[in-house]
Amino acid sequence: MKPWELLELRERTARRRAEPGYQPPTFAIAYNPSAYADRIVHVLSQTQLQFISEAELQAQLLQALETAGILATREVVLSDGSSRIDLLAGPVGIEVKTNGSRVDVIRQLTRYAHCDEVDQLILVTTRTRHHQLPPTVAGVPLHLVSLVGAAL
Repeated sequence: MKPWELLELRERTARRRAEPGYQPPTFAIAYNPSAYADRIVHVLSQTQLQFISEAELQAQLLQALETAGILATREVVLSDGSSRIDLLAGPVGIEVKTNGSRVDVIRQLTRYAHCDEVDQLILVTTRTRHHQLPPTVAGVPLHLVSLVGAAL
């Protein structure tokens, strides 16, 4: 994470804490990344979305996570220096796909899985061809959030 991204995350966190009715984020992340990923999948699966582009979808997913008290950052450059994941919430990497072949998606997720900061992966997709992915990628558990039929 770049220094300005960390500063942005801290400022966003401070604004959230100042809001009335603020609930602190869960700390399942420290003890059970799988449970944290399951919580994120639940939040994203229950979110009503209206989007035209992948960028709009990413923004709405980030908002949904923040509303649920889950801190996340968009477009994070990972430790391999060349990969940029759409969203990172603690050790959970979230990739959003509105297009792309199954092979390309697996190749991209495999790159992410080899990065130290990613312990769990979530693929948010609008395509049925992405539904047949393996349950793990390079030893990292992969969760699926299907938005097939959602607005695009």
